[in-house]
Amino acid sequence: MPYGGVPATDPSDAVRLLVGDIGTTTATQFLSDADYDYFISLTPNHYAAAILAANSLAALNGGKGLSKRVGDLSYTLGDASHYRALAKTLEMRQASGVSPYAGGISKADKTSVAGDTDRVEPAFTRGQFDNPSPASTST
Repeated sequence: MPYGGVPATDPSDAVRLLVGDIGTTTATQFLSDADYDYFISLTPNHYAAAILAANSLAALNGGKGLSKRVGDLSYTLGDASHYRALAKTLEMRQASGVSPYAGGISKADKTSVAGDTDRVEPAFTRGQFDNPSPASTST
């Protein structure tokens, strides 16, 4: 199915829009919805799926321009380097939403983390190397 113009509700449309594959007929689209659905199933968000799609378009393109012909009308879009650059741009956009977290800075944060029952136990704990039975001084 071609681009439907509803990226807010259709995941394939969202990824198509990010990649620029927004042809309105199946003859003017470069990847199918099944391809986009596959990328979406492999990734946690639309940007990551768009990165896979852009890399796929670059691989399929292999250095030549992508061309479509419908009757007498034809057009060419980009080449592999365009899609590689697009993938890099999408990677930067995806990473821009990530912020580091330094836990345990406030008492409230430490209390909230310690009270989380679903939390994975830390590998290191205070006092883990304390000797539970110190040697006797009489020997």
